[in-house]
Amino acid sequence: MYSCWVFGAALAAMAAVALGDQDSYALRARATEECRYKKEAWSECDNATNTQKRKLLLKRGSGSCDPTKELTRRCKKACRYEKGAWNACDAATNTRRRTDKLKVKSDQSCQPTRTVTKKCKSTSGCRYNRNSQWSDCDSKTNSRNKVMHLMSGDAAQCEPTKTISKPCRVRRI
Repeated sequence: MYSCWVFGAALAAMAAVALGDQDSYALRARATEECRYKKEAWSECDNATNTQKRKLLLKRGSGSCDPTKELTRRCKKACRYEKGAWNACDAATNTRRRTDKLKVKSDQSCQPTRTVTKKCKSTSGCRYNRNSQWSDCDSKTNSRNKVMHLMSGDAAQCEPTKTISKPCRVRRI
């Protein structure tokens, strides 16, 4: 009985040593592959984007490590704006703008106004019935189609039908 206990204890000790060697090897291997960076200070807050940037410079690492990295985060001080009304779509640039005003309780170092620009949405007002059925899969093109008919909108500006396509699903057996 005593010899079984000694054998079991010895076996457990050998397993612990073997596992310990594996763990230390993994730690050593990871340490040589890891990229270590020196962090520069965060930049001043860019009031237009309400973000700050920080550069990271490679301190230690293999050739696969990027020599520099850049982190971006939102500023801690909040530049809070009251949203203005969108102007009409500019046909030349296909964009519209709005001017927002700084809210009273915001940090006064923020810009007093900001301009937001975005692309215009289609104003044709063409609406199509999406309830039609998809066609069977075309084995040559591996796609199926749906023909949608005009529900509402200016018939002079809208196509009477629109066809959309999508790839066929591959069925797994």
